[in-house]
Amino acid sequence: MKVKKLYLLERTDDVDYDEFDSAVICAFSLGDAIAVQKIGSADHISGRCIGVARATVKCGMVLGSFNTG
Repeated sequence: MKVKKLYLLERTDDVDYDEFDSAVICAFSLGDAIAVQKIGSADHISGRCIGVARATVKCGMVLGSFNTG
């Protein structure tokens, strides 16, 4: 059985107003997390696993840090 994990994704490029700079994503792999994120180009994102998600947590963005302008 596959286990869903929580991944912290962070932008490695310059972040402007009205953009995400980081997010916590629930996914089965880091590759899946980067594929579903909406914080920026996959070329400018670093990610790491920060924990295991409960079975009730749905895949996708759990928490995002958004810089409003």
